Amino acid sequence: MKVSKENIIQNVLPPELKNEIEKGFFEGDVLKEKIVNYVEGYAANLKKCNISQASIRKIYESFKNLQLRMHQELMKNLSDNLTSADFEKAEEEAYRRIAPFLKLMRSKSRYAVEKKKGELGKKDDNEKEGYQSLSEFIDLCINNIKTKKDFDAFMDLFECIVANLKEA
Repeated sequence: MKVSKENIIQNVLPPELKNEIEKGFFEGDVLKEKIVNYVEGYAANLKKCNISQASIRKIYESFKNLQLRMHQELMKNLSDNLTSADFEKAEEEAYRRIAPFLKLMRSKSRYAVEKKKGELGKKDDNEKEGYQSLSEFIDLCINNIKTKKDFDAFMDLFECIVANLKEA
């Protein structure tokens, strides 16, 4: 993270985090530890930009509701007498049903971020930069979510950010 001459924080979203997410959330079957470490650092950067847990909770909850909907679809599919061999197929079907809504969340998130930035007016460029980076993070993740497992990983990362923004 850099600070400009005007004391505006730059590069809030670490380039290393971007690179790792673009390569995929997983190494084999395990969420990359590098990504988790970078997300924790990113959350610290957001906190330095005065981004609060309360200010992004609505965005997080919208994604959480979509995740719940996906899990409900999965349970419905499994309750329709699918065998355990069909579990992966059922997961992908559940993801396929919510995928269009996930893409719509990109616009909803951008709108929420722009609204928050508008509320700040000319007050705090660091806070605006933090919100802008959050929008970039969400876009980056949505662009790289291809499966239910990817979406669940994104939600774990987003939850990590929200938890790290909690006021001490």
